[in-house]
Amino acid sequence: MLEDKNIPMIPTSTEAELSLGKKLGPSPDLRKIFPSEKIQRSQRIVTRAQDALPQRMTEKMLQIEHMLLQAKSDISALNFIDVTASIRGQSESLGFTLLAFVAKSLQDFCARDIRSSEINHLVIRQHLDAMHVIVRMGIRDDGQQAGKQLMQSLKQLTEKYTTVSDHT
Repeated sequence: MLEDKNIPMIPTSTEAELSLGKKLGPSPDLRKIFPSEKIQRSQRIVTRAQDALPQRMTEKMLQIEHMLLQAKSDISALNFIDVTASIRGQSESLGFTLLAFVAKSLQDFCARDIRSSEINHLVIRQHLDAMHVIVRMGIRDDGQQAGKQLMQSLKQLTEKYTTVSDHT
């Protein structure tokens, strides 16, 4: 094999690791960086946030319901996306996966150009009802088989009415 002096040699993984190790220095002692009392305090904060999440999510869902009632004639101007994004983000980060999935589905539905109609109200209402049940039952994961079935039915519902251009 001919070597070209202008092309640098690619170091082997061992050479690269050694070089990086020299640059970074010794590994830090993680017990000093994350002492057990800080880890326990952080866990208590997360637990309190998880415990408070159902109340916060219920308030956000009621906010969507109020917006929906206020705009019976024109829901296209409403910005459900901000509220659903908030529900989704908080739920996702605190382990309420199914709630985050339903919020994402509603967010996607509301992101398109929706007009006020009984069908759009129904689709939004179905998502809100599902979220209320999830919160009431305290489901903190993906809901397993029941969660999959719920998501499949919401997907079918939104796909059915997303393909129709005008629901009036």
